Amino acid sequence: KNSYIESIKENQSVTSVNLRISGRIIYVNIVFNNDISLDNAKAVAEKSIDLFSEKNLGYYDIEFSLLSDGDDGFAIMGARNVNGSGVVWNNNTAVESEK
Repeated sequence: KNSYIESIKENQSVTSVNLRISGRIIYVNIVFNNDISLDNAKAVAEKSIDLFSEKNLGYYDIEFSLLSDGDDGFAIMGARNVNGSGVVWNNNTAVESEK
């Protein structure tokens, strides 16, 4: 758990990482600086799957929450099923602010 968090924090665009396990799901929350694009943030999360052992990948689903607070910020969720090989991301539809 700690080695996973430390490995992700090595990325200069990552502000914080939180990982928790509940039942058969690993929840990963990653907060990014405002200097990263959504596609690059997704790539960081997808690459982080390689940090888990095959044993864990065969047992746990993984849920990602990615957040960036910049002007072009984003909030997106993704999931990797124990039987799947990739991450499926939500639609990430931007919410229009009312001014």
